[in-house]
Amino acid sequence: MAPKKVHYCRCDRYCKGIERVVSRSNYYLHRSMERQGSSQNEAAGTVPVLSAQSALADRDVNQPDRPHPSQSILSNSVQSIGANEGESGCGWTDPSLDEQESGWAGASMDAGNATGAGSDSGHLGDTARQSAESESMAEAFQPELQPHPARFDDSLPPGISSCIPELSTALEFRYAIESASLDNGDMSPDQLDRLRNPGPLVKTLDRDTRLSIKLFLSTVNAADSVYENVRLDMLEDEPERDLLSFHSVKKEVANLTGVTPIVHHMCPNTCMAYTGPFSELQECRSCNTTRYDPKTKKPRQYFYTMPLGPQLQERWKEPQSAHLMGHRARETSKIFEQLNDPANGGSLPEYSDIYHGQDYLEAVDRGDIRPSDSVLLFSMDGAQLYRDKKSDCWIYIWVLLDLPPEERYKKRNVLPGAVIPGPNNPEHMESFLFPGFHHLAALQKEGLRIINGATSTVEMSNLFLLLGSADGPGGTYFTGFVGHHGYFFCRLYCGIHGRHKPEGSHYYGALLKPNNYNEDGCNHSDINASTVGGPLPEMYQKNLVFLLGSTGKTNYKARRKETGLSSTSIFSGLASNRRLPVPCGFVGDSMHVPTLNLGDLLVPLWRGKFQVDPGDDVHTWDWAVLSGKVWEAHGAAVGASRQYLPGSFDRPPRNIADKVSSGYKAKEWQHYFYGLAVPLLYGILPFAYWRNLCKLVYAVRILHQHIISRPQLQSAHRWMSEFHQEFELLYVQRKVSRLHFMRPCLHFLLHMPGETVRTGPVPLSSTWTMERMIGDLGGQIKQPSNPYHNLSERGLRQCQINTLTAAYPDLARSPPLTPSHSDDLGDGFLFLSARERTPRTHHGEIGDTLREYFIQEEAIFGNVPPAQWLGPKIRRWARLKLPNGQVARSAWKEQNKPPEKVRQARCVKLLVDGEFRFGEILFFFNGEINGARRPLAMVSLLSPHDKDLFELSHWTLMSVHKEERGLRVVSAKSILSVVAMIPWAIRDPEKVDQYFIYEQLGMEISLWSESLENEEDEADGIGDDED
Repeated sequence: MAPKKVHYCRCDRYCKGIERVVSRSNYYLHRSMERQGSSQNEAAGTVPVLSAQSALADRDVNQPDRPHPSQSILSNSVQSIGANEGESGCGWTDPSLDEQESGWAGASMDAGNATGAGSDSGHLGDTARQSAESESMAEAFQPELQPHPARFDDSLPPGISSCIPELSTALEFRYAIESASLDNGDMSPDQLDRLRNPGPLVKTLDRDTRLSIKLFLSTVNAADSVYENVRLDMLEDEPERDLLSFHSVKKEVANLTGVTPIVHHMCPNTCMAYTGPFSELQECRSCNTTRYDPKTKKPRQYFYTMPLGPQLQERWKEPQSAHLMGHRARETSKIFEQLNDPANGGSLPEYSDIYHGQDYLEAVDRGDIRPSDSVLLFSMDGAQLYRDKKSDCWIYIWVLLDLPPEERYKKRNVLPGAVIPGPNNPEHMESFLFPGFHHLAALQKEGLRIINGATSTVEMSNLFLLLGSADGPGGTYFTGFVGHHGYFFCRLYCGIHGRHKPEGSHYYGALLKPNNYNEDGCNHSDINASTVGGPLPEMYQKNLVFLLGSTGKTNYKARRKETGLSSTSIFSGLASNRRLPVPCGFVGDSMHVPTLNLGDLLVPLWRGKFQVDPGDDVHTWDWAVLSGKVWEAHGAAVGASRQYLPGSFDRPPRNIADKVSSGYKAKEWQHYFYGLAVPLLYGILPFAYWRNLCKLVYAVRILHQHIISRPQLQSAHRWMSEFHQEFELLYVQRKVSRLHFMRPCLHFLLHMPGETVRTGPVPLSSTWTMERMIGDLGGQIKQPSNPYHNLSERGLRQCQINTLTAAYPDLARSPPLTPSHSDDLGDGFLFLSARERTPRTHHGEIGDTLREYFIQEEAIFGNVPPAQWLGPKIRRWARLKLPNGQVARSAWKEQNKPPEKVRQARCVKLLVDGEFRFGEILFFFNGEINGARRPLAMVSLLSPHDKDLFELSHWTLMSVHKEERGLRVVSAKSILSVVAMIPWAIRDPEKVDQYFIYEQLGMEISLWSESLENEEDEADGIGDDED
């Protein structure tokens, strides 16, 4: 047996320059720190702009004086996964999978040795050992504990300024936020007094005031006159009541919540707002429009900012709401107990929330986040209010990460921050963001005094801004990055450079160097997709200082290109101990990238409609198979799937051939790529390209799970890396003429596994919540003549209502926990109507199955039925509500309705004899066995899925068929979820009684919002049924 290899290290970061023995898996983490130190010394004083290969400058590693509370936080699940060459703990790669010891992490991607798709060499074609490799990867992830680095200091050098107007303005806003206090803010003395001295826990409401507020809440989405009309009708019936007028009830709601808008003037062309450094200007800096109308002397336009402080205070006052706000602290405590448990080896076995993110845990460990603090997510997006006319506007929201995930994304708990009227996009977005960020910065400095209703104690809460999210274009407004076609194209600022075509100005995210390619600045060697790291705060900080030193317009443009930065971020003005270092607080766009952006790339490629470079020939595109009648048939098959997707799956996809160019929505793309594309393109798309798609689908499905285990995450990283590398080899083929295929969305897909480690599951910080808020507020607009003011009022009212119902939960009109005409089965299961009025005996195959089941079950207790027993008399139920929120229906009701009027929800995933199976529900019923009631279901079980096709499709395609004698009585509580069972006949009419299964992507996460309610259709009955 060969002697065990000993690994030595003397890196500055962990070993303090002293040579010592380290574990094999940890050696590669240390080695990256050692290489980075060498490159720093070699480049000192020679290269002012940092790249990913020379990113880490000397950082302040002074440890805090307090003792380190838990070294186990730097476990393999946090510390080692987050380390990468040239990266400082904000990204992810697998240091234990060294290129010489792993079958996949280090496959050679040199120009002359690129491994093709489907090859048996390297990792690009090898999938058979996935399960075993995942287990070995998990075993290898056991590095030793390391001291935790101190907080990164990203403050600017004292007195730094800029002669570039754009940069000078950005610095003025940054310094104004740095010097923010409540006293130099925009709140009135009365508001400040209430903020600093919150009143009693909850004010008691008298009878008439309570009724007035309930009436206000009931008519909130109607015209204002509806409230007054109903009020007058009630007063006619009871004249002695003292119901508040509409004006008075609005004032009472504002008084109870303390939520009143901070109003600022703005340019009517949306160029800028008169805030911060612009507050004293009398005309717009961009278009020269005067601030005030010369005739009326009134401001031409204004916008609302809804302050955070009062909203948070009221949420802490009420005991039930305070308990929800304490969820984060309780869960974080459990995570640290888990990390400290020797049995877990200091590792996180799974990722299920933002609290499992490395950056959050490190902030807690540093003491930057305490139990009583509030942790926030900022999200911003633009919206067009009307399709047929220019009506752009911008909205940003605050998401309360302290709440449980099943609560935080609901409309009642999302806080609109500001509404920025249009009709144009802002030229100085920082001036519109300034009031909200100034208020946040002031609260971070002074602290927010809260009365904790759960403990009846007065506490000081600090606000920590953990994450900021937006789509690609929206993110540039607050990140300070250049556009996604720049030299630094990555929206996370990972430091990888793009490549451009000869004489071209757009840069593309190609990791493989094209053949015969020699462009200055883009001529770097191949980059292995599995080694792409995360955000680089040190590189960002160095490059920002370099940008600020621009000496003129021409020099500024050159440095902007070299650094990938156009300005400083407004986030930088916040205290460094109340946020993550820039750019670690910026998450990518995990909503649009895997859906809309990918759809704009892959489908045009498959259709042969993508941009063709003059040096290329579309006739050589062997993947371009979706044309003519093939494309029409494919679109028809996608459209035909609608009736088979349950209502809980949200918006079904339309015929993609007809609607792809007329606003195909993100949810439609999601269903298309991750539910329909693999089966519907099987045998149509050439196998190598189809298999490449399967790897993408497999990885994205894992990353959208509610709970992601460490082996699953490692597997997702592997297959996402392979998808990216194969895509370049299959489609781009190292041709310069195809560089434009490498759109930024492909690069961000590589980051998704690492972002899961760094910030938690990516759907939890996506812009889905922002999009839903825009849709909801936009749908409430009642005054088309003045939509922006109406939208602002609706945003304000939403804040007030959310705060009010949090402080007074009994005012909220919630549906009953147990609906009428239902039967509570316990454990979160409920039978729902319709139900047969009278029990009856069934005959035929159903009757035989029922009789056999009851005889068999009664025999266990020694009970023998009469010889001529015909079977049990049962009353059928039509629906079953599951603990996950879905509602399973039955063929009993669904098959009686026209297919075009039903979204089929009778196909389920269930546990049978210890195995996962799929089946079709015929009906539900209660049975009695040995005198005890049992909730049961009659199911037509489907065959086990085709294992060969399942493996061939990279574990993404489950094909089943109906069995001749598949009827089975099962426990209703064995049903796990509602799935889509889609007949193969929608693409091949000859495949009768054969189906493929689609389980909703991120089902549990999706069901946490109100958007995926189980809408009733004609298959739902109310009350008892006469049948």
